[in-house]
Amino acid sequence: MTRSKDLFSGSRRKFMRGASATFALAAAGLSAPKIARAAGAVKIGLIHPATGWAAYPAAQLRYGAQMAIADINAAGGIKSMGGAALEAVLGDSQTKPEIGAAEVEKMNEAGVHAIQGCYQSAVGLAASAAAAKYNIPFSVDVGVSDKLCSVA
Repeated sequence: MTRSKDLFSGSRRKFMRGASATFALAAAGLSAPKIARAAGAVKIGLIHPATGWAAYPAAQLRYGAQMAIADINAAGGIKSMGGAALEAVLGDSQTKPEIGAAEVEKMNEAGVHAIQGCYQSAVGLAASAAAAKYNIPFSVDVGVSDKLCSVA
């Protein structure tokens, strides 16, 4: 059985933990120069609608990312960085694109090294564009828009 089948054959919790851990490792690799300069914890921004109509389903993504961060830290952190711990920086998009982009601005000021979010394509488009201004790696956890998902 392939690894992808293993990932999808288990529980939702197993899937979210695996997907979030994959993001955390990919983010660490994508922003290695910025992370290499990190003093202390490696900050991962998590932008999801914590309030509004999509708060409940989006909470599952946030919990999965937080579980992955906890698991990585419990296993000794990022080994290649001398055991550096991951730290979640939480943002609430309130299901609104302009607020999702504003959360990126706040996270940039807080010194995040990578961002994951946003549960909705419209918010993901706005937030990923804002993250691109600062060269912050951005992983979309849920999105269906062709503008967001296409590779050109």
